[in-house]
Amino acid sequence: MAGVLAYRPDRSRSAFVFSMTDGSYHADKLIEFLAELRAYFAGEQVIVIWDGLMAHRSKAMTAWLATQRDWLHVERLPAYAPELNPIEQVWGNMKSTELANLCPDILDEVRIATETGLTRIGSNYDLCHSFLDHTGLSFNSATSYNPYDELTDGAAVTGRARDGPRAPCAHPETNLPTDQPIDSQAP
Repeated sequence: MAGVLAYRPDRSRSAFVFSMTDGSYHADKLIEFLAELRAYFAGEQVIVIWDGLMAHRSKAMTAWLATQRDWLHVERLPAYAPELNPIEQVWGNMKSTELANLCPDILDEVRIATETGLTRIGSNYDLCHSFLDHTGLSFNSATSYNPYDELTDGAAVTGRARDGPRAPCAHPETNLPTDQPIDSQAP
């Protein structure tokens, strides 16, 4: 399972996008996910903030990221700091709600419960922002370093891949139509 939380710096919008696949995530699968993310954000500048997962630091990922600088910038979280990663709150929320006390007879029941939970999270603007608030991070500090002229021209995204239940790729409905990029409504 791979997922990203996306936020407008002015807090006017948020989105949660996820993908589930057979097996574990490795660099090639994450590159595919990031390519889908590019299409989702329809040409917007994106800053990805992620942890030190081995696939995030692989040679293949590093080489691919070097070719994506026109739309994508990556910032890494400090090592051993899951409390700074809002996506960790997503996984915990889903596990404590839809997966709590689940005793499935078949693996497909876990996939359905997981998709239900992730869709619930993605459709709740306040919940998505509460995960960011929980970390204590804000976009005020992010604006001090901006590889693009104005952060409001892009979206800040936090993400993490997790090995999860086997399931086909799925994208939940969020508070944004998938054919509409996040647009800034900053004053």
